[in-house]
Amino acid sequence: MRVRLSAWFGLLWAGFLVMSNAKAHAQCALRYNEAFVRLPALGLRALDSARAGAEVSSLFGPQPESCEAGAYQRFVDAFRDYARAAMRADPKDRDGMLRVAIPVISQAPRKVPFQESKAVVTIFRQARSDLHATADDVGITPLMQQLLYAFEQKGPPQSLPPPPLSQGDPTAQAIRVPTTPLPPWAVISLYEMRELLRQQNHAAAQRKLEDILRWMETPQ
Repeated sequence: MRVRLSAWFGLLWAGFLVMSNAKAHAQCALRYNEAFVRLPALGLRALDSARAGAEVSSLFGPQPESCEAGAYQRFVDAFRDYARAAMRADPKDRDGMLRVAIPVISQAPRKVPFQESKAVVTIFRQARSDLHATADDVGITPLMQQLLYAFEQKGPPQSLPPPPLSQGDPTAQAIRVPTTPLPPWAVISLYEMRELLRQQNHAAAQRKLEDILRWMETPQ
């Protein structure tokens, strides 16, 4: 039980740090969902490429430097659906939709998590194939050719660096498992930490965690 409690401390704080970091960065998938829902209306106002680019930039905001896992897949799926619909649209609407689709390509994230480094290449290649197939099916136009070229030039996003390996790290701190049960104050602190984390009072929760770890590291 004491071993499990010791491991639980580490998992609790590691999970807290992960959640804090996730909240510190914009959730790209949600942002893409909202933008692509509003995207079709832009095609009606895109009388030229400059206006289309400005409208897209205003809708999406700055290009994200990096996104969470799964966000690139969400972007590509939504972009492919819109671009193929633009290619198949009525000629009076088609050019405006294509003008909008071209600058949207630049809204893909620059980087993705390391674990997606291989998957995004497959996602990109499949989308490229689908777009070429649709263009060939409907009859390629100059704007379609620009879109295909822009998508090819963009390519798949880069990968963030892999997480550091902790195993065998000479700077890693040794874990000491206590040989006596937790004292009552430490058990109470655990419940207080849970409430502090719910309240987003991370500094106070960390202080309580450090008090418990300090007790565990002190010879009993």
